[in-house]
Amino acid sequence: MSQANFGTLKQSKCRASCRRLLVMAKICLILPGNTLHANHLTERMEEMDRERYGLQVFRKFGIPGTVFFQGLDLMVKPWLKDEVKIPGSIEWGQAPFSHTLIPLVGDGWRPEMKYGFKGPVPVTFFSEFYSPKPEQIPTPFTLVLAGNSILYSAGAELSVLNPGDVMADPFPKSNSIKYQGKVGLMLRDECFGGFLKAFFLFQRYPLLGTHPEGRDCLAELIEEVRKIASMSEDEVILCPIDLEAPWIGSCFGALVWEIFFEELQRQNLKSVFIPLSAELDRLAETAVQTDSRPHRELTKWTHWESQINLLTELNAIKTGDKRQDLVKMIATGSDIFAAFDLKLREARKKILLPGCDKRGNRSEIPISFNQEVIDIQLAAKWSLQRSVRFQDELVRIKNPGYLARLFIEMARTHKL
Repeated sequence: MSQANFGTLKQSKCRASCRRLLVMAKICLILPGNTLHANHLTERMEEMDRERYGLQVFRKFGIPGTVFFQGLDLMVKPWLKDEVKIPGSIEWGQAPFSHTLIPLVGDGWRPEMKYGFKGPVPVTFFSEFYSPKPEQIPTPFTLVLAGNSILYSAGAELSVLNPGDVMADPFPKSNSIKYQGKVGLMLRDECFGGFLKAFFLFQRYPLLGTHPEGRDCLAELIEEVRKIASMSEDEVILCPIDLEAPWIGSCFGALVWEIFFEELQRQNLKSVFIPLSAELDRLAETAVQTDSRPHRELTKWTHWESQINLLTELNAIKTGDKRQDLVKMIATGSDIFAAFDLKLREARKKILLPGCDKRGNRSEIPISFNQEVIDIQLAAKWSLQRSVRFQDELVRIKNPGYLARLFIEMARTHKL
């Protein structure tokens, strides 16, 4: 894409430089997608779907990424099935049916996996990078968000553990751990944190000359790529970025990837990025053995009394057939709990991130909750409690927006 598409702003010195670099360490982009993302505003969702999550930009530049969608996502957006078939640099991992939290408090995992999405890459993404019991993981590999997890040897029995059974700083400086027959692929924030922070700033100010302090955010992001590339050749950095990010934290959508990838190409840095599948054998071989399994902190989804009450209420709902299983898995997604958290916090203070629009003008980017996510998941709950069809509860949503209309169509198509 030409510079004219991005404005007539000057190129930075970093962008003018085409220094070649001996690439050593690598970056694997972990790209989870989620139709019910709690703080994805409805008005940006339609734009994101038109731009197909930016996946075509990855293929255009040959930048690899490992995508994780749930089974529900492919039901709500059938065009994703076509994306899976397109050859190119995007590969597809595995995930349950939805972002359900019910396995934390009840026996709900079997239908989650039965109706989940099974891509060819044998890595399972669980909601919010939650790490379930090993016997619940259907693939040899799963993803572990190290900075928000801790290793200990039991779940509910923590109160009877000896102090030595809990490891305060549990994870070795390793890219993978092996526990109870599974390999946990480590997303280590001390490794990807600088890159991710620079990416989020860049997506707010992708045009040179728009940052109020004169910072060249693209140059800073490219420098973070160089830092990773100059690390040990044994390093492979797994970096998570929500596919929805450029439509939540930026005004630019798919252009975020276009500008970034064009610069990677100019700087001869595309080869820093590799597919996760290319590293799985080595990650399995070098995994550090642990006796305990990782446990993810879940305060975001269980912080408020209303969240605990809802989770308890949902867990009490019994299902008897596939239709009810699917509707319950929609009702119990973690997204409504995240939306509750955002809604309650927003009552105290709205979150507005400074950025720029596509014309280079200063703009404010709201990070808010999506009321339609709450409405859709409550409709699923009520349909089970009232013994009525999910679609009949959905049509009661007042002034349904883009997301609600997608769910109404999906519920009618699948007779939910």
